Amino acid sequence: MRRIAGYMTTLLLGAGCFICLAQTLLYGQTDTGKDTCILQTEALPDETGESEFLFTLWGESKNIPITVPNLNRAADASLITVSGNSDLVMSGSRILDSGDTKSCLIDEKVSMKLYGSTAICGEKLMIGSREYEVAGILYGDSGTVLVQADQDTKAVLDRASLRISDEENVQETIRRFSSSTGLQGIRIPLHLYGILTRGLLRILISLTLFLLLFRIFVKIRAYGSIKSIFLLLILVLLSAGACIWILDLDIRIPREMLPSKWSDFEFWSDLLKQKTEEISLLWTTEKSTPELHYFMNFLKSVLSGLGAALLGTLFLNRVKIKNLCGLAAMTVFFLLLSFSFAVFYVPDGSALVQERVFWLFFPLCFWLKYLDATVHSIL
Repeated sequence: MRRIAGYMTTLLLGAGCFICLAQTLLYGQTDTGKDTCILQTEALPDETGESEFLFTLWGESKNIPITVPNLNRAADASLITVSGNSDLVMSGSRILDSGDTKSCLIDEKVSMKLYGSTAICGEKLMIGSREYEVAGILYGDSGTVLVQADQDTKAVLDRASLRISDEENVQETIRRFSSSTGLQGIRIPLHLYGILTRGLLRILISLTLFLLLFRIFVKIRAYGSIKSIFLLLILVLLSAGACIWILDLDIRIPREMLPSKWSDFEFWSDLLKQKTEEISLLWTTEKSTPELHYFMNFLKSVLSGLGAALLGTLFLNRVKIKNLCGLAAMTVFFLLLSFSFAVFYVPDGSALVQERVFWLFFPLCFWLKYLDATVHSIL
């Protein structure tokens, strides 16, 4: 009975570690600045005119009363006023056209509070003294309503969302954008959230694999024979290749971190100053609802990663794999767990399908545990 209880405890620790790892991957996958960057604007020109860039001006007002008079219901919401493509600011079931000033988009939280349902397209609501028709649902539940700006809009548009392709240099594109439109501002470096979460995850996974490998190396080195040295070299090469492949490491330097010419010695000091200012701005600026969404996902990813590290340490210390049957059983169990999680638990399971860590991290750990337990018989 105690043995069965021990097995169940080990499996529960492993399942908990797996769920935390999956949550870390999910929250860390939020596209923060991959296609769109947000600028905190200063002074807006009276007229921006035509531009080669795809961008949207917007601003947010907090605690705006939203009412549905015929249902006698009301809710306070964050009101986002946009001038341009609404999808560059917040995604939803549809895009609110720039000329559509009589419609609005609301998120699930506001929809449920006002109507008790999310099937509310065509319903009417009041924002102040103005009536709007609900055109669609915004993704998320932060309590947000989105409308298009018109001539009577009094909201301050202090943000600009700019679409930037992967092939473009971000800083150079922002400079050309400011020169073309007259819009001056500072980039809010939301992309740093993604960099930090991916970096933390890869550090934790690399450290786990290193500790497992280190135990095997110590046992192999104790033999001191040519066979053991040869096996050690093969194991090092295979392990390094497996880690790089599973972690999907993209070892390259971003364009913006390379000087246009190597004789530009002031480039590095300017780059350090720029990155310092970006990090400071990221933490000190007042966050709008879209920016707060990225920040909360970052925190959830970090906490999930730390939880995975704690549970993973307990799990790997308890699990014992001494034969191929045990290796196969544990591998199949966690592959089935991965498949079930991606299909049934995650709203969009395709987000994890391409993550090699999600599928292969635990099988690799089990293989290393098996080698650790059988290295004496191999040598």
